[in-house]
Amino acid sequence: AHRVHLAGGHVGVGAHGDLPGLGTIWEIQAYVEGGWQPAEAIWAATMGSAETIARDDSLGSLVPGKVADLVVLAANPAENIRSIEKPVHVMKDGHLYDGETLREHVLTRTP
Repeated sequence: AHRVHLAGGHVGVGAHGDLPGLGTIWEIQAYVEGGWQPAEAIWAATMGSAETIARDDSLGSLVPGKVADLVVLAANPAENIRSIEKPVHVMKDGHLYDGETLREHVLTRTP
């Protein structure tokens, strides 16, 4: 997969299983264990996956007009890919959740 990526081909990350999300985390980590740089593996999981399914116009990066589900981490995964195992917050469909309990944070807006 890394050779395909370096040659300009499309490489994404995807997994399924009994524990939603963990398969994807493990696959990203496996890319790094297989020789990818952490930033390359994160790219494959975001923009690479969006490109692979021809949805990069609406998914994969944080730009106006795209779906912006995201994970906030306590540490930089480009320095240690294991950081992706510890989300602090998760945002889905405009709702913010605690990364450990997945309880929704109630956001208030000030005038």
